[in-house]
Amino acid sequence: MINLLSLLLLMEPSVVVIGERPSTRNEDLSPFVTEIEGDAEAVGDLGALLEGAIGARVRREGGVGGRQTLQLRGGGAHQVGIFLDDIPLQPARGGAFDLARLPAAWVERGRLIRGPSAARWGGGAQGGVLQLESRESPDHLALKLGSFGLTQLDGGARWGQAALIGHLSHAQGDFPFKDTNGALRRREGNAHLSGGGLMRGQLGGARLLLSLSGYQRGEPGPEQFPRSARAEGASVQLGLSARPKQSLRGYAYAQGQINRYVDPQPPAVDPQGRFQLQEGGLGGGLRFEAGAGWALEGTTRLEHAAVDSDTRPARADARLGGALALAQRRWLWPWLGISGRLRADALTGRDPLFIPQVGLALQPHRRFSARANLGRVFRDPSFDELYFEGVGVRGNPRLRAEDGWGADLGLIYQQRAFELELVGFAQRYSRLILFVPKSAYLVEATDEDGARIDGVEGRLRLGRRPARLEISYARLDHAFDHAPRAPLPHRATQQLYARGELLSGPGVLYGIYDWRDAVTLDRGGARRLPAYGLVTLGASGWIAPAWRVGLEIRNLLDAQAIDQLQAPRPGRAFFTFFLWRP
Repeated sequence: MINLLSLLLLMEPSVVVIGERPSTRNEDLSPFVTEIEGDAEAVGDLGALLEGAIGARVRREGGVGGRQTLQLRGGGAHQVGIFLDDIPLQPARGGAFDLARLPAAWVERGRLIRGPSAARWGGGAQGGVLQLESRESPDHLALKLGSFGLTQLDGGARWGQAALIGHLSHAQGDFPFKDTNGALRRREGNAHLSGGGLMRGQLGGARLLLSLSGYQRGEPGPEQFPRSARAEGASVQLGLSARPKQSLRGYAYAQGQINRYVDPQPPAVDPQGRFQLQEGGLGGGLRFEAGAGWALEGTTRLEHAAVDSDTRPARADARLGGALALAQRRWLWPWLGISGRLRADALTGRDPLFIPQVGLALQPHRRFSARANLGRVFRDPSFDELYFEGVGVRGNPRLRAEDGWGADLGLIYQQRAFELELVGFAQRYSRLILFVPKSAYLVEATDEDGARIDGVEGRLRLGRRPARLEISYARLDHAFDHAPRAPLPHRATQQLYARGELLSGPGVLYGIYDWRDAVTLDRGGARRLPAYGLVTLGASGWIAPAWRVGLEIRNLLDAQAIDQLQAPRPGRAFFTFFLWRP
């Protein structure tokens, strides 16, 4: 049977990673940045938008609507900061953002900043930062249909200074798969229902953003130990940003979410039957550009979280934090620039931290640039790492903050029909927080080890319209500090992504190959998930001035794959979409 994949990316112009832009004359001069363009034609969620970005990996839990998280340069999903119009999308008390919660059609554009960024963005930015901008021109209506009962509806409209976008998605998600013994089984209890809305407008001289979303989905667990559990939740984000003067910019936000997990028949080995997590936060910031390359930034935040479950006493926690950062950027010569930043970060429950970062930019020619960055990275444990309880997953209230440093060095060359980017990077952690298997039934958070992650990443683009080929590749060398120097769990040693496109008139034909190396699951490196490669073919085109249609076949060769927490992934899947844009 045909299977359903949780992400849909059906047409070339809709969501495209267009790669590094060579100019280093930006706010920080030296970071490695992938520019991302979105479109109302986008089908699926944020994971589809980021699929081919250099250095990125989207981890998935099974079929459509399932949890998805972003990794950068071998970092964990908790180590990536994600922002929409300056509003942090991570839960108030930290944690990994579920990409399935944000439809790609809500995004106008984005910047994926790779490398050490804690001096600018605070804790949780060891791997990098994803900055997203909400859609300004939402006028469209799109219907997407796919395997295993997928029905997805996106639409938006604009009235004067206000824009509104809505999203609704449902699927049964009962795809077939082969288990570790080769027997054919069906993934049951995997249905999902999600929806939400985003409003963007002007309030006086400030820009207002309000988003609401909710979901309900099955949590079938690992293939060996299926469960009848479900997860459900809702979230709200409200943000205001303004720039009253050219040298002054400010923002403020409020966010809240509730997530609930229920298993009506918990197994005896893991009696967790109910878990509820509530999180909320307030925050804001100001940036003042003093001239001569100097800037002063201040941020503050108040976070609150509470948990309640069957197996542990109810617990609530709050913390107040703030930071002050001084930044300088200067071009010493027309071809050589330097930037530096020092951040003082304070938080209830720990001593203040000082986080330095320095960057270098070399641009002797408009087509060629070299960049280097060095900085401290840190992250306070999130509330779910401390107290979460779910399908075979448990937090650890004894966790301490992560700490380490990161560096990178790379070259970029770009011309009309040829782009090449090569980057080397290194990360050292004196203490790293990871979820690792403690038994066949339980994965638990731990901070007992230091670790190192070294790697190289590259991207090559050849050709322009009507034909283009883009390839990205990453290789990691990573290990714990303790003997026997086992590799870190859930980090692929190698990954390769290739996309070819052929445009003809109003249509496009494309193919994608996505390959990930094997990963380990435990601290000793004994348990492994095999490598897999997925092939995608698709076509889309305008059939009338206001109508566009598309068809995509994902996992064309029906390759069997297992991803996060030994959750099987869908096999071959078909998708189609119909878009109306006035």
